[in-house]
Amino acid sequence: MNKDTFKFFLYRLNKELRGDLFSGYDRPRRHDDEWLEEYLTKLCSAKFDFEKKTKKSIYTWAVRNYIRITEDFSSLVLARSTNQRESTIVTSNSLSKGDSVVSGQKLSKSFIHGHPGF
Repeated sequence: MNKDTFKFFLYRLNKELRGDLFSGYDRPRRHDDEWLEEYLTKLCSAKFDFEKKTKKSIYTWAVRNYIRITEDFSSLVLARSTNQRESTIVTSNSLSKGDSVVSGQKLSKSFIHGHPGF
């Protein structure tokens, strides 16, 4: 039997110092780092989650846990969860195709037998 595994990919975002990055905002002049911190903090809300449908699965991409660790270093988590997946199911008598759904969620009506609705 396979053990649960986690895969981690590390990305680095370098910020270029630009005076016009947030110049369109009407609020009092603030440093770019403050604007970026506000933006990333708000982005960590579930309302900005992105659902992706493929032939056999439905995934949700989410950004969470923005933390400013030091003045020059911040961290956040980009996560993908599998909400629904078409696969082979072992029954007591045979194998059959079916959909696995995350506990507590309903089967997507737009996802029928590997054909997601767009």
